[in-house]
Amino acid sequence: MPESAQAKNPINLNDIHDAVCIHTSKVTDSFRDKDCIEDLRVYLTKDSQNALDHAAGARARYAELLHVGLEVAAVPFHRGHYSVDLTYYYRILADALMGSSRPVPIFGLAVFSKRVVLYGGEEGAKVFTSGSAPGCIDGCVQNDRTKPEAALCLLAPCAAAEDTPDFSAMLPLLDLTASAALRVGEEPETITPDGTLSEEFVYNFFLLGQSADASLGITADMLLDPSAQAAYLTRAFAAGQPELNGILAFEETYPYIGVRPMASEMSDAGDAVILYGDLYQADKPLSAMTEEEYMLVTWLDRRAVAEMRKDDSAPGGWKLYSFSLEAELMMEEAAQNYFADTMVEYMNADLGFALQYPAVFTEDTITEDAAGIAGRLKDGSASFYARRRANEGGYTLERYMEQLGKDMPGATASVNEASESGRLISQQADGSTRVDMVIVTDRWIYEAQLCYAPSLAADFALYSDYMTNSFMADELGIG
Repeated sequence: MPESAQAKNPINLNDIHDAVCIHTSKVTDSFRDKDCIEDLRVYLTKDSQNALDHAAGARARYAELLHVGLEVAAVPFHRGHYSVDLTYYYRILADALMGSSRPVPIFGLAVFSKRVVLYGGEEGAKVFTSGSAPGCIDGCVQNDRTKPEAALCLLAPCAAAEDTPDFSAMLPLLDLTASAALRVGEEPETITPDGTLSEEFVYNFFLLGQSADASLGITADMLLDPSAQAAYLTRAFAAGQPELNGILAFEETYPYIGVRPMASEMSDAGDAVILYGDLYQADKPLSAMTEEEYMLVTWLDRRAVAEMRKDDSAPGGWKLYSFSLEAELMMEEAAQNYFADTMVEYMNADLGFALQYPAVFTEDTITEDAAGIAGRLKDGSASFYARRRANEGGYTLERYMEQLGKDMPGATASVNEASESGRLISQQADGSTRVDMVIVTDRWIYEAQLCYAPSLAADFALYSDYMTNSFMADELGIG
């Protein structure tokens, strides 16, 4: 701008009183790490290598960072997450010790790589600005600096609710796969598209399939018919098949192993999905249980991740491409996202305890006092509390659990020796379930309780496990 124009229109920032919006880059995720790099290969120059070959020893002097290369790629079926490959290039200076003579400086290049996965926002988002619109007919662009620039960030359209796949159709095959995978031996079966199913897995799959959901279509005739087994496995799994043989059935009852989905990642086309879920053991699938039967579910403290793709010839219309019970990175992130939406972490440094409570208890239903925290849903269907009080009776955990048991006849008690905590589950007169959690130390008794109506059993039975496992006390807390 000409100096005369600046003099006529001076800018005074003190005259700006209204808030304004700007469109700029934003930080969606970050990481901070400290690496101790050891045994890193150094590529020496020709002269340096020759000097080192004739040296009695060597000692490093310093490393200089020359450059860092970054490559970003979207993580398949994990919407909004990206892998960032970092490559560090270092210039290394060292001394080659040549006996009694003066050390000879040697130089080289060292390369160190690592990968992180970060959230980068919705990958389907597009940004449009008013300044990017074409101007004159001949292709030039009008640039009117008297007008502000508008920016629009638009997410890609998503499918309507009625187009969302029915995950319940996938569960019979997923449940049977999980059950068979757990019975192959010490290490559960891991299924990959380029791998081969083990003979043990196939044996357990068809054996347990005799009592599985009828929608799977596994019949008794398949046990002695390897060709029928091969045809079914081809429709159900993308993995290869081992040598198939006849299977002898035994009159034995096996508990039901199932997967309760907790998160999912759908492909943009809607023809592939990754499911994450908790494993449970019961007499039947969760979908067939009554509210009272949820009390009998045993959660196995294991999680499954499975990739399924749409295939009209597969059982339920979805073929299983991969399955694992291992704690993979994507699975851990999905669990974190699930807990962020499902459970709320509460820490009380003054009282020295922490736990997670169900996120359905919002701020307007929560109260805090000097003893701890409490919450109650507005309709009275669920409540919880966590508090600390002095151990005036000198109780041990065993004695206190025994005392609680006398006050709650019929309660199911369990003690976790690793965490030095106890839990009692009891059925109340109105049909509601009450879960009491206790930690006893020489000075304090830490108590937590979760009560919920029968209509909430499907979710709260699992929430109570999360709450129990997260309940911790620290005698070093203030107070």
